[in-house]
Amino acid sequence: MEEAPPSSAVEIIGLKELPENGDMIIGMSDGEKAKIIATRRKMNKEARERLANQEPMIMGQKIKFSNWRERRKFHSGSKEIIMEKMIECENTIREKIEKIKAKDNQDEEELLKLELELEAHQLYVQEMVEGKQDDATLKVILKAQDKGTLETLLDQINKLATKYDAKVDILDSGVGNITEAEIHDAKHFGALILGMDIVCPFELAKMAQAEKVQIKSYKIIYDILDELSSIFKRGGLSKPEIQIQGTASIKQIFEIKADKKSKEGKKVAGIIVNSGQFTRKYKYRLMRGGKIFKDNLEISSLKHLKAEVNELKKGKEGGITLFDFNGLAEGDQLEAYELVKAEAPKK
Repeated sequence: MEEAPPSSAVEIIGLKELPENGDMIIGMSDGEKAKIIATRRKMNKEARERLANQEPMIMGQKIKFSNWRERRKFHSGSKEIIMEKMIECENTIREKIEKIKAKDNQDEEELLKLELELEAHQLYVQEMVEGKQDDATLKVILKAQDKGTLETLLDQINKLATKYDAKVDILDSGVGNITEAEIHDAKHFGALILGMDIVCPFELAKMAQAEKVQIKSYKIIYDILDELSSIFKRGGLSKPEIQIQGTASIKQIFEIKADKKSKEGKKVAGIIVNSGQFTRKYKYRLMRGGKIFKDNLEISSLKHLKAEVNELKKGKEGGITLFDFNGLAEGDQLEAYELVKAEAPKK
C-alpha cells in the first residue's frame, strides 16, 4: 500500500528493535536526519537507565553504597549485603515514623502509609533474604515477545489458577528476553521463569543452571497453559531435597591480617573431614550448637598442607575459607550438601 490513513492496521518491516505498545513512529523525509535523531534518543534512554541502575531501590527506599565492592556484591545477589541494605532501609522508614509521632499535629494518613510500607518491607526481607517461602504458592516470572501475548498469558494464568483453586504469584512480567536480574530474583524467591517465544543467552542459561533456576520457553501459548495445568494438578513444582555429602569439625581458626589486596582480614578454618568429602561444587552450611547458623555458603579456598586442592576426603585435615562469610569459630561443624530434584507429592 502507498499510504495508511488514520486507524489503519499496517505491518512495518525492517525495524531493528521491537517497539512497545504506545511507542510513536514518526515519518521523516530525510533518512540521515531520522537516523541521527533515533540514535540520540536511544543514547538518552540508555543514559537514563544507567542512572537508574546507579541508585537501586528496595521498597521505595534508595540504597547507598560505601564503595564499589558493596555495589558489586549487591548486584551479584550476595544475601549478606542485601540483608545489610534491607536493615538500613528499614531503619530509614522507622526514623520517618518516629519523626511524625513526635509532632503535635500528626499526619495520620502519612503515618498509616509508612506503617504499611514498613510491614511490606519486613515481608519482603522475610521472603527474599531469609528464604521463608510459601510452598503452597507457585511463584512465576513471565516473559513474552510482545505486550499482547503477555496480557493474554496473564489473563489465562489467572483463569487457570481459579479453575484449580491454586495460588499463583506473578513476581514480574515483561517484554523481551530473560535478564540476569530476573535470574537473581527467581533464585531469591524460588520462582519459575516462563517464557513465550523468548531467548535465554548461553551465559545466562549457564548461570540459571548453576543457581538451580528453572527456565521454560514455549512457541505456542497452549503449551505454557498445559505445563501450568500439570503443575497445578500435581500440587506444585518438584522441591529439591538436600543430600549431605560430607561433614567436618573446625579445630582451629587462623587469622590472616589485611593487606593491600584485601582491606579486611580473613579467617581460615583448620578442619578435619569426619565423613564423605569436601569439594568446591557443593554448597555448605555452618552448624553451631546443633542448629543451622549460616546456610548457602561456598568455598573460596580449600587447602591441604600448603597446596590448593579440589577435594578433601574423610580423615584428611586442611584449611578452608568461604565467600562473603568470615564468622567461623572453633567447635563449629560444617556440612557439605547438594540439592537433588525430587518428585512433588501427587494429590
